[in-house]
Amino acid sequence: MSQPIDPSFSSKKSLLRTIKNDNIVYYWFSLLLLNKSIKDSLSHNKAVSCFYKEFIASLYSRFILVSFFTIFLSAMFFYDYSKLHWIVLFLTIVLYIAAHKRGFKAFCNIFEEFIGQNFNSDCLKQKTLYQIGEFYGNKYQIPTLVETLHFNIKTYTSFFAVSFIFWVFIYPINTFVTCLGILTSMLIIRIYFNTFSLLKHLKNYK
Repeated sequence: MSQPIDPSFSSKKSLLRTIKNDNIVYYWFSLLLLNKSIKDSLSHNKAVSCFYKEFIASLYSRFILVSFFTIFLSAMFFYDYSKLHWIVLFLTIVLYIAAHKRGFKAFCNIFEEFIGQNFNSDCLKQKTLYQIGEFYGNKYQIPTLVETLHFNIKTYTSFFAVSFIFWVFIYPINTFVTCLGILTSMLIIRIYFNTFSLLKHLKNYK
């Protein structure tokens, strides 16, 4: 689940801190920056264009790694597996985390360039996070941050309820497996938003 959003007055530093700590805020700004008009405008800057390539490459890398992890893990249930197989899965997770870090670093560089074009430091200090979300939502005709927040929280809550019922009442094994299953379920929905959903929007914006 995401951390509570801090609606206090903003600065680049505080915005980036919120984005880092709150997955829904990161998701919404990612959708915003993948908007075709914004992407085309910012990509005139060669450095930002490179950051976009890194960010998008990170999304595709994570998609491939998650797909491989899922297929490989599923295959392990039907065949004998050894420590080598677990090592492969562990390395896949490490590569996913590394790809995410590279993508987030590129995202932060794009974000700083983008926010600086719309708000100077003094103006930014007079805006709350919600006001910034409202401004960009209206300007680019996309769901605002608040609307996305409500939708994502509803999705997270519904997914958690279904996974809780499944692991506790339908397929209970032991406490450890139940907790692990619920945690994995929440991780799956987070990966969906951070990877698959962003790629879907990227495709729609082309």
